[in-house]
Amino acid sequence: MAAPPNSPEPLPLPLAERSGFLRRSLASRQTSAARPIHLALEAFPLEPHHLAVMERLGPILFRFWRAADLITRRSEKGSLPSWIAQLVAKGHEDSPVPGVYVPKVLCPNWSLSAGTLDLMDLGWNSDGVEAAGHLQELYGAMGDPVIGGSRGILQHLDPGGSGRSEPLSRANDIWMALLWSRPLQPVWERELRSSNLRLLLDLVPRCWVVDPTPLPHQAVLPQLEIRSFSELAGDSVPGDFALKPASARSADSWVVRSEVPERRWKET
Repeated sequence: MAAPPNSPEPLPLPLAERSGFLRRSLASRQTSAARPIHLALEAFPLEPHHLAVMERLGPILFRFWRAADLITRRSEKGSLPSWIAQLVAKGHEDSPVPGVYVPKVLCPNWSLSAGTLDLMDLGWNSDGVEAAGHLQELYGAMGDPVIGGSRGILQHLDPGGSGRSEPLSRANDIWMALLWSRPLQPVWERELRSSNLRLLLDLVPRCWVVDPTPLPHQAVLPQLEIRSFSELAGDSVPGDFALKPASARSADSWVVRSEVPERRWKET
């Protein structure tokens, strides 16, 4: 993504020459991409306020993952409820890797719609970071102002292209829901500070752990006001929803209710 230019100076490489430059650059790199690669001729422009949010968020996400590691370890040792570590561990049942790493370069996925910026994951998985680094380098070489400079990502990668550094006990997408967990709010506020926590909650969509455990007869799921997630299969609950396996595998994708037939949504 490109930072907003500071001046109206023309780009060093004219648009008419960019297609050939990109084609030659990609041809010179070996790629195992399963799908064809389609690139824009210019880096995606960002509004100044979106850029400010992204630059502020980097250090917060690193602090978040250190806090997540602390919460997991405390849960395993008994100073926090055991259900936390149990939920996080379930996301690794199909993964041969017992732990993961906080990468030097975090890669959160963003959604930008109608001027609203949403954080679709918290960026711990470093898969694809090398490709992002090469794209940053390509657009920087064409004269586009890119966040972090043209070598900002690649200079932090190890020889394997992962950029991994600090080990963590557990990490997966279930932390998007645990960020919203009311019992954990005091811990998040202490580790992140209230202002940083509010920023994350403003950016991360409201998430729930889809747990089949029956609720007490007088209880409902917070904000949804339903007693079971099975009620989301109908249209009685307004709004759109998405499901994502809480897995350590980056290939797992979101399933959006409005984008699939009702039968598939119920099966999901």
